[in-house]
Amino acid sequence: MNQNQDPSNEEEDLQERALPQGDAAPGDDPHHDLASEHVDNVSPLVPIELDNDGYRYMPDEDASEESEETTEEADYQPSSDDAEQDDEEDEEYEEEYEIEDEELEQDELEDDEQDEDDELDEYEDQDEEGTEEDEEEDEEPEQDELEQHASARSQEAIHLSKIEIDHERLPVGMLFSLDDVNVSVDALAGRCSSLGFGGNRISQTVHEALENLTTDSAIWMGKESSELSNELQSPYLKSLNSEARKSISAFFSVSGGIPDRLIQLSASADLAIDNAISMARRLKGESCYRTIAIAGSDHGRTGMCRSATGIPEVQERFGPMMAGFTHVPMGDEKTFTAALDEQTACVLISPINLQDSAIPCDAKFLLRVRELCDQQSIPLIIDETQVVFGASGSPATFQMLANITPDLVIFSAGLFNGITGALTLGSAEFAKSNGDNLCDFPLQTAILLDTLQQLDESQLIAPLVDDIHPLAIKIAEAISGFEFVRDINATGLTIGIESDIESSHVVATSARHGLRLATAGPTAVCLQPPLLLGEIDQQALIDRISCTMETLEREFSDTSL
Repeated sequence: MNQNQDPSNEEEDLQERALPQGDAAPGDDPHHDLASEHVDNVSPLVPIELDNDGYRYMPDEDASEESEETTEEADYQPSSDDAEQDDEEDEEYEEEYEIEDEELEQDELEDDEQDEDDELDEYEDQDEEGTEEDEEEDEEPEQDELEQHASARSQEAIHLSKIEIDHERLPVGMLFSLDDVNVSVDALAGRCSSLGFGGNRISQTVHEALENLTTDSAIWMGKESSELSNELQSPYLKSLNSEARKSISAFFSVSGGIPDRLIQLSASADLAIDNAISMARRLKGESCYRTIAIAGSDHGRTGMCRSATGIPEVQERFGPMMAGFTHVPMGDEKTFTAALDEQTACVLISPINLQDSAIPCDAKFLLRVRELCDQQSIPLIIDETQVVFGASGSPATFQMLANITPDLVIFSAGLFNGITGALTLGSAEFAKSNGDNLCDFPLQTAILLDTLQQLDESQLIAPLVDDIHPLAIKIAEAISGFEFVRDINATGLTIGIESDIESSHVVATSARHGLRLATAGPTAVCLQPPLLLGEIDQQALIDRISCTMETLEREFSDTSL
């Protein structure tokens, strides 16, 4: 060592060369190697950032090269004693450095192992959490599968009977396709059309009527204005009115008992009933405003129709009903006779009560009502709007029940191919003060004429043997063995089934079997199929009803147990 050189300066120089640039002082760094302060040929350490926000120091090769160049350029030569002393000190320092370096490497190795252990533990924890989550996810599908299997087992008893039919031929009768596989049976299809879903000709009629409606504004002018401007009406409307008058009169004149001197159309069945009651009140004068109706009957949902309806549930939450309506029990001649007075404007009766198991009106009672109305000059109105046209073997259902002629009769179901509308036919007395209005409803008129023409050509309306339709007999035979079935009421194709099960549940169960029914009271359902029925339609209906009843019998038996 050079004696002229200041040892303190030498140590400071060594410290500056040993420290990495920008690092802390040796005493501040816990990983700082003290041996690097006194060894010339030892490479300085530089910090390397680790994943765990710590640092590990590695030799700086650039600084080591600079240190070697600086040592070679030194301008002094140490003496032999100094060299020996320096060698001894260097050896001691090297041994100390090696020991401390080994300890540092050992510490670093232990730190690395600890970090790896921590990371491994973390990964294991994550794996365990992931495994638990996977197990939970695995359990959830298993639970879902169990629920699906349980649901499938519960649905095993509910199946759709197969119907071998070409889907390209649908719709016909009561059948319509839900998709390429399933076929549904609509046992209420007669309400849409007496011809069923097979009346394909109706589309052409509607198309022709709509084309002509867009060229004439007379239909929006009202009755009085249109009468004053008949010369300005389109040829289509003029010919439609004339043709409709002749065709309707010819159709209903064949079967007696239906008046046809007045022919009017309405936009809906409810409006037709409103209009019929209003015409009767105007005919009888201001002092006559009372209407005698039957308890339990349903005549619609307008204000006047709700008042005429004899069902308390229909009138609830609507406040006081319209004055002038009295309800008497069906078949009670004594009560009915007592209700008639000088203020009575009309009597309103439905031939079949679809809210009471589809029970038809008593024939003797109808004859007595007609007799009493004739004695006191009170109009008799028959509401056939909810009964399928022609389903009894006659155009009107009352014709099957009793040989009477009402003053007004209203038809709707089955005549307009699903479009709302109603036909009112009246006697000569009503025709004096009311005129035909066929031009006011050209679309309904066109559909009505097409339906009547097809019914006439196909001769679907024909008297029934013993007033019983063969389909009703087949249905009765199919369900007679079920203990919960109490009775079957059949008036032509209007069929009511009474049972010990709530009607809403029967309708819901039938829907699961692809069958559409309607409630007919608390514990009764109703069928109203169309007149156009093939063997496939009838067999499909019987199969679906049988499947529904079998399911209900199992449920009913389980409930009883």
